[in-house]
Parts: sequence; C-alpha cells; structure tokens
Amino acid sequence: MALHSVFRRTISTNEHEVSEELCTQFSRLPEDFRNAVYFQIYHLMGAPQTNDSRWGEQHVFDDTILFQQALTLAQEAEFSDHVLAEIKHLRDSDSTLSTHLQVLLAVIEKMDVDPNQPYPINELPVELLQDIFRYLSPRDQYNAAKVCELWQANVHQVALERVPVIDQSVWERYVNLKQHGLSFEDLRFPSREALTKAALDLAGHVEADQGVSIIAIPKGLSFSKLLAIGEALEVRAEYIWGRIEPAIGAVETEQAYVAVLSNGVLQGSRSKSIEAQDELIQEMGCEVPSVADLLTAMIFHKVIFSKRLFSDAPWTYSLTSDSADGYRLVIGGFAASGFDVINHDYDGVNVGAGGLRKF
Repeated sequence: MALHSVFRRTISTNEHEVSEELCTQFSRLPEDFRNAVYFQIYHLMGAPQTNDSRWGEQHVFDDTILFQQALTLAQEAEFSDHVLAEIKHLRDSDSTLSTHLQVLLAVIEKMDVDPNQPYPINELPVELLQDIFRYLSPRDQYNAAKVCELWQANVHQVALERVPVIDQSVWERYVNLKQHGLSFEDLRFPSREALTKAALDLAGHVEADQGVSIIAIPKGLSFSKLLAIGEALEVRAEYIWGRIEPAIGAVETEQAYVAVLSNGVLQGSRSKSIEAQDELIQEMGCEVPSVADLLTAMIFHKVIFSKRLFSDAPWTYSLTSDSADGYRLVIGGFAASGFDVINHDYDGVNVGAGGLRKF
C-alpha cells in the first residue's frame, strides 16, 4: 500500500492537469489495483450504458478530482481483490445469481474476519453491494430488502431498473391518443419511493418469479378501444365470450392513473374459488386488476418485448374485477393465435389472480 499512498500524494499536488509523470506512475501500479480504479471511475461517472469493457480505463484521467476519489475508494475496498473477480464472473454468466452469490459469500467467509464484527458483506463498497442486488431476481430482491436497513436501502436504489414501464410516452409512441379519445392530462405520478415499495412487495409474491410492471392507464380507456388498439398493433383476441362487450365494452376509465401490476398470477391463487382469490388479494393490500389493466400490459409486453403475459405455457388466466351477466371475468391463455376473455366458470382450474397497486 505504500506505493499507492505515495502516488496519491503526487496527484494531490497537481489536481487540475494530467501530466506524463502521473500516467507513468499509475501504469507502474499493480494491474489488479488499476482495474479496481477503473471500476470506481466507471461508477463515479454515472455507470454509463456501454458495451465497452474498457470504458473506465479509457476515461480514467478525464477528471483528476474523480480520479483521486477512485484511487481512495480502491484503497479502502478491503475485499476488492477477492470480490471484483466474482462480480466479473456474475456479469459474464447467463445463470441465475443465487448460486454465484453463495460463491461470493464463501470467498468472504474464508477471509480472516473477526467473528464478533458485523457480517463482512456489509463492508463492501456501496457500488459493489448494489451490483450484487442488481442481479437478483424480483423475489430475491424482495427477500434481500427484509434482511437489514442497509440492504433495504441499497435494494431500493436498484429495484426499479429492470421493471418494465408502460407510461404516457409508450402510449404516445404506439397509439394516437386523440383519435381514441384518451388523455393523461389529470395523471398524478407517484414518488419513486412509493413505486419501489409497491413493486418489491408485489414482486415477492408473483408465481414463477415473473416480477411486475408499472403501467399508466389513460382517461377514457375502454375494453372496446383496447381491442381496436391491439388489432392495429397485431395483438388479437382468440376468443371473447359474447356477453362481455355488451356489458363492459363501452365503460371508460374516469381518470388517468398509475399502477404496479403483477406479470403473472400470485402464488397460492391458482385453482381457488373467487372468494378465496379475492380474500388473498385483500390480505396483500392489493386490488384485483380490471380487464383494461391486464390487457394493457399484455398488448404492450407483446409489442415491445415479444413476450406473452398470462400465456398458454402453462395455461394461465387472471381473475379480473369486471363482471358480465353476474359472472366474474378472466383474461389470459395468451397463445400465438391470441388471448381469451371468458368467465371464471369456463376454466377455473387454470385461473389465478394477478395483483394491482393503484396510485
């Protein structure tokens, strides 16, 4: 560490310009330490979206003040030599994090650590801790956030990064709002904190760890309008029970709103009675989504991500809050040929209940 300290004193005397001497001295430092500095530079500059694995190296001298900070962080990261290799392995791997997280923890556990001190993973630099949480599945993020306040705070920083967002800009990109009589003029967007909490709480209970989406529903939206929008975007219905359109087809949303919606049915809700499904949703502090809520997510997920929610693999329908002729409606069975909107009694075996948190 002596060489690193001398180097830090050298740059502190010349912090506004990059000299040849600075570059030469830095090049003589151990490669592992230089890589740790590049890693810190990348995050101090806002973690730009790039496929260039050498981005930090190429920009290491862009700002010598940030360079000093990166040098300090690299020195203070007691576990960096052990952890960075594991983080790189996580980034290069297609497998789930759960196995590799155990490897990372095993590496830390083998270190000479005082058992009376806090668990060492909490001494990792915040950037590394958040990197680990980024690779967790939605349900694992939900569980990690319950471990301690430190983990909760850092999970909350990254939890929304991979959540699909179907907001006003998405609607405007794919739909002529004026033509369909739709408006977002009265939309109130909730705080990031409120969205994060709702997304984590709901994601932790979705079947098959499918996560959640954030959706914005415009004022004036109806089932019939959604069918027309879907048809224009080549997302079509396979079968719609004949009594549905006369019952709810023209019923429009009275105001715009934002909601967190499960991308699948909730655990334990499948093949239950309507009463049991309603009770489960209520216990979770959720609402049963409407046909419009679910169909909005289904249309845009198919168009943007080529993914069929509530699909035929396995056959899945979600209970809705809408009814026709006294029967509760369900939507799903989304196959290549299209989706179904039917009554609950038609296929109760494959019916579960999605969850909605409306703002």
